[in-house]
Amino acid sequence: MNILCEDRGLTEIEAGEFLGLHPATLRKMRCIGNRPGLLPCPPYYKFGKAIRYSLFELQDYRAAHRVTDGGEAA
Repeated sequence: MNILCEDRGLTEIEAGEFLGLHPATLRKMRCIGNRPGLLPCPPYYKFGKAIRYSLFELQDYRAAHRVTDGGEAA
């Protein structure tokens, strides 16, 4: 399956594969929320019990956490 063809909303598993994170890590990030000193949760959408991630927003999230030579996120 080519998840890059459109922004149809990625499942937790697909989003985890894209970011290199286990789906359980994404669940934990959603439950904990954005707290100082922790990696912030990527933006997501909730439709009833279904959680979906926008590919475009995940690309932005990944780019925002790119580490430069100095070891700091860009």
